[in-house]
Amino acid sequence: MSKDMTDFEDTAIDCHFVTLTEIVDEYDGQLASYMAAIQARNIVVTMQVDMAVGKARPKPHAAAVAVTYDIKDPEDIAAQARQFFPESVPFAFGWVPANLYGTDAFGIFVEQGAMGEKLANGMIDDMIQSAHIEAAVTA
Repeated sequence: MSKDMTDFEDTAIDCHFVTLTEIVDEYDGQLASYMAAIQARNIVVTMQVDMAVGKARPKPHAAAVAVTYDIKDPEDIAAQARQFFPESVPFAFGWVPANLYGTDAFGIFVEQGAMGEKLANGMIDDMIQSAHIEAAVTA
């Protein structure tokens, strides 16, 4: 017996994308409030800023931080987040596997891309602070 095309099991994990500006402006900088409002367990916060490095003129830089409970490998999410920004814009990606909080395996993982370690870590840290990601994970 053949299956109807509507008879399938969707095993994809929901992942919601939101800008840091939206978290700050509409949820008072509280990622936990956003997660509760939309009932999501996997969030990617994105940000693009114009930044001057050294004496150079300001150029756009982009970053995304994924806070997840159900994702074991963030590679696909990082690729999706990268698509929000032009290819020419330096991009950093951070991943916070919230489901591992309180274990030895917990950590914040940063993919610096072409941005450089200090700049990538600084942008990711700024996002973590601005969206109160630590409070969302420990709640």
